Amino acid sequence: MRKLSLLVTMAGLVLLMISASAAPLQQLTVDVGGSVTVTVDGEGPAAAVSVVLTIHEPTVVTLLATSADDTDPVIRLIDAYEREIITVDNNPSSEVAVKPSDAAFDNTMLIAGQYLVLVGRSGQAGSGEITLSVLPGKPDVIGIGSVQIIDGTLAPFERYQLPMPLEAGEVISIAAIGKAPEVDLRLTLRNPAGEIIARNDDNDTFDLFLSDLDPRLYHVTIGEAGVYTLLVRPFNDHETGSFALVIQRHGKLIGEPSTETLTGASEVRGRNTFFADFEAGEIVRLTARALNSSLDPELEVLTPDSIYVAYNDDHGTEATDLDRYDARVERLIVEQTGAYEINVNSVSGRGEFELVIERFGVFSAAVLPQIDASMGQVVVVTPAPPAIPPEATAEPSN
Repeated sequence: MRKLSLLVTMAGLVLLMISASAAPLQQLTVDVGGSVTVTVDGEGPAAAVSVVLTIHEPTVVTLLATSADDTDPVIRLIDAYEREIITVDNNPSSEVAVKPSDAAFDNTMLIAGQYLVLVGRSGQAGSGEITLSVLPGKPDVIGIGSVQIIDGTLAPFERYQLPMPLEAGEVISIAAIGKAPEVDLRLTLRNPAGEIIARNDDNDTFDLFLSDLDPRLYHVTIGEAGVYTLLVRPFNDHETGSFALVIQRHGKLIGEPSTETLTGASEVRGRNTFFADFEAGEIVRLTARALNSSLDPELEVLTPDSIYVAYNDDHGTEATDLDRYDARVERLIVEQTGAYEINVNSVSGRGEFELVIERFGVFSAAVLPQIDASMGQVVVVTPAPPAIPPEATAEPSN
């Protein structure tokens, strides 16, 4: 799994074999804003402590497991569909983590209900006493928005499609949750002309309500008002299962779009620094375009606090206005108002370049109407006929 491989150290792999169906010795409860202290006597399923976490409404949380001594905490999150969402060991990804051995992770939980947190330990050092805290988190500048959940079921060779009247400048996020560990889905959003504007198979947002297989269209900006079409389909046509469609209508962009073009020249392996004033909530696109065949530019973006927030070398898109070695940060959502540092660096070569700053508007939260779920329908796709091998050509008789 992607999340597992990123967040779990090899020292904790024995503990991670705990089954969600195993019966731990202890079972406790915790809500957002609360904490509970448990004692984990050893490694393995029998020693794990089961804590039931209740989420009452869509929110951002930080899961934090700490110890006062050398105990190395590990936490594993299981959702109501018995799917493993994430396992965390030795990952101080949150500012609240104190020690390198603290297990910490913060992100969005949009599905209200009960989750199972298995609290364990990696190794035998320490007393085994671990405190699990569920802290209220801080949403990003886009926020959670208005959340709507639509349930559906797909049989083999079926698709679910939903007409969605959307507004110009709207920012929307859409996820599809498989209600069983084996359900693997895809999402596609088409504009009123039928063109694909966003699609996803397996998400990479690390939100705490999604498994690795759940697709998500994240912070999509709608260009023109009209009726868009959302399509939910299984990864393979023959698959079946139930799903929950999670729609977030965050708000809209305000202000007129604008474009600014700056120019410069770089020496081989040179760095060229520009500064641009951005406003929190602003959505921008940055492009470094070489004006000759020698220069290979890259882009770096730093916040007013000199924290790297974006980087690109070769854009890797299908854009026809760029050379293959040009750089583009396709979408930067500004979290902090201030002067941002933009570096156009030479990966190789020298020559003139232009830095293009496109501003699409400033996000403003707004309460938008829910999508009419009654308009959704399941359609059957005719399976392709099996390939028929060509008939063998008869050899001429003598």
